[in-house]
Amino acid sequence: MALNTAALDTRIKATVATTMYDMARVNANGYFDSEDSEEKRFEKKSALNALRTAEYAKGEYSRGGGCVELPVPEDTPFYVKDYSEYYKGRAYHERSLNSNEGWNFIGYVPEKAVSGLQGWVDCFEKAGLAGSLFCGGISDSGQAAEKGDELSEAYNFGKALR
Repeated sequence: MALNTAALDTRIKATVATTMYDMARVNANGYFDSEDSEEKRFEKKSALNALRTAEYAKGEYSRGGGCVELPVPEDTPFYVKDYSEYYKGRAYHERSLNSNEGWNFIGYVPEKAVSGLQGWVDCFEKAGLAGSLFCGGISDSGQAAEKGDELSEAYNFGKALR
């Protein structure tokens, strides 16, 4: 979101985004590509979709990540050690999810997503957020046909927008 906003600001001449490692790759393929197969990725997506639906229904979200407390034990894998020493050490911040309890395991909380989206919408004078709608729980082809109520709700939601 910040990069999108920066791209619209004519005063900004350059932006930089850095990361310790490629989290998109780790999420897709596992650490060191240990889960690099179409079957493993599908299993992971299916498990996350099931968790997302269950947690949304409960209104409670499990946390993943966070850091090992310092000092990190010597037998800790190097990437966990580096991560913890960075986020608990020189990059520590009391409100940082990486420095503390971690982020939502499923990576999506509707309320936080809407809040983040609202921050982006607020950057545009004539824009407004008309509302939001969560219709999750589809993890396999053909399941959308079983979501008639959600599809109708989404259709009516979009139709009512002006």
